[in-house]
Amino acid sequence: MSDFFREIWDEREDEEGYVRCFETGVEMHGSKYRSLTTCYHHVLEQGNTKFPQYAFLKKNIVILHPDVHVRYHNNPDRCPKVKALREKLLSLHYENKLED
Repeated sequence: MSDFFREIWDEREDEEGYVRCFETGVEMHGSKYRSLTTCYHHVLEQGNTKFPQYAFLKKNIVILHPDVHVRYHNNPDRCPKVKALREKLLSLHYENKLED
């Protein structure tokens, strides 16, 4: 999973090595955040009883500041952008249109 996450970071970083938190827009530099798995959030949960088929679907992964990641898990209503994306991906899932 770590190689997969780093690949996502590399695809999304700007020329200076920054990726913005999906929820807040805060810049995070790869030298500090790229290897932290706490920055990568599966929008549709990957657990065995949830959506394991999307564990490696790039559009199902957002990069979040670690504090925001915790905030989402404590109360999704405090992260409206992630919550809205989850609803969109759920809709695509139920329509059998969620593909890479």
